[in-house]
Amino acid sequence: MKLTWGPGSKPHRATRRFDSAPLPIGQMFAGMRDSAGGLPVSREQALSVAAVQQGRRMIGAVATLPLGAYRSADNFLTDNPLLRQFDPDVPNVVHLGQTVDDLLFEGVSWWLVTARDFDGFPISVRHLALSSVVVRPANGRTSPAPLPSGIDPRGATVYVDGVQTSWADLIRFDSVSPPLLVVGARAIRRAMALDSAAELYANNPKPLDYFTSTGEAEELEDEEKQERLDKWRFWRRTRSTGYVPSDWEYHEVEAPSPQQLQLVELSRQASPRT
Repeated sequence: MKLTWGPGSKPHRATRRFDSAPLPIGQMFAGMRDSAGGLPVSREQALSVAAVQQGRRMIGAVATLPLGAYRSADNFLTDNPLLRQFDPDVPNVVHLGQTVDDLLFEGVSWWLVTARDFDGFPISVRHLALSSVVVRPANGRTSPAPLPSGIDPRGATVYVDGVQTSWADLIRFDSVSPPLLVVGARAIRRAMALDSAAELYANNPKPLDYFTSTGEAEELEDEEKQERLDKWRFWRRTRSTGYVPSDWEYHEVEAPSPQQLQLVELSRQASPRT
């Protein structure tokens, strides 16, 4: 970074100029990979990966299977109002699909009981968005959470949309596996970085090339510079031959090819198998 000094003894911040060289491609990829640290990814990020989409479709297919209630005494199939229609406003396949998604991505899913029969058994429920449920652990409890989702329900208080709710009015489903958005975050970010790198090379196979002034003409205004760069970028996208003005010098940076970066093989690993 260069500072151009204005009048007086203090730098004039409005005249700062940045002329740092382009980042090495390895450093750029490392920044893309580590920008989010060890935080979980979002569902939107996970579903941007083709392999995750296909896995979700395969696992989510269980939501289309019929459900039945059997008497424990004689294994007789009985009619159950809850299984006929979980939520009067939502088709069963959508209701179950949302539940399966919760278990896959977050490790837990919640239903709120909205109606009961004369014996107190639930006959209607509503699927709850995970963001609407907050579990506050019991005071002083320091032992590890017993559930893969990280929830410790022992003596805990639960809130739905900010309102304390009885556990008796909730049905909690727990996954046997840790949340994909947590344990799969690194692999998902890697697949996203590979996709971004592949798109970068598809749009511009030489992304690190740059221009410098030859000093033969006055320094251009920022708008003029941007206009020239936009034209150059357009020629590149259309696979046309670009023109370099005489007062600019074109610098070609030798960057590793997609094959050298193993983008093809790594992208194949992140894509669904047929």
